[in-house]
Amino acid sequence: MSTLYDRILGVLAADVSSASIVALTVDVRAERDRLAAERAGIEAEALDLLTQPDTAKARRMQSADLEFEIERLDVALSQLETELGTARNREEQARKREQYERAKAAMATVGADLDARWNTLCNEMRQLLVQGCEAAKAVEKANADLPAGAAPLVAHPLLGEFVEGYQTCQPIFRTVHVPGFWKRDPNALMPVETILERNAA
Repeated sequence: MSTLYDRILGVLAADVSSASIVALTVDVRAERDRLAAERAGIEAEALDLLTQPDTAKARRMQSADLEFEIERLDVALSQLETELGTARNREEQARKREQYERAKAAMATVGADLDARWNTLCNEMRQLLVQGCEAAKAVEKANADLPAGAAPLVAHPLLGEFVEGYQTCQPIFRTVHVPGFWKRDPNALMPVETILERNAA
């Protein structure tokens, strides 16, 4: 019993894992059930009329001692249950903190990368889309006025396809909005085609 009580005191005196508390709770409950069964047998012997009075008295004292030990273990189980809730909450907060710190670090990394590369990427994307828009319009115009014997030109799939005068898919320059810092760039978040129209106006 002293070893079991030492384990209980160790759990109550320090922050241990919920798994350790659960394992200890199982052992404490098993010991409590064992003592309860032992006490029931002793109590039955003490109440048996065939038991000698001195023996019955001794059994009653043993029963009282066991009852006290059982009550102590009941108190221990109650305290372990409280400690288990505390441990699980502590572990949950630790999990949330780890998740929070990982997300914070990930955002800091991508934020630094965006700060370093965003404007360059925006300019490259805008230039590429503007060129694509101009090329697609040139193809559309040329296909509407083909020279004799020439096959219709085919635009890059991302720039749209034209079959018998009908566009079969939206070109990227009409569906993609140019990224940028909208508070700094009046052309940001606009389709490239709109930008070209504004520039031509």
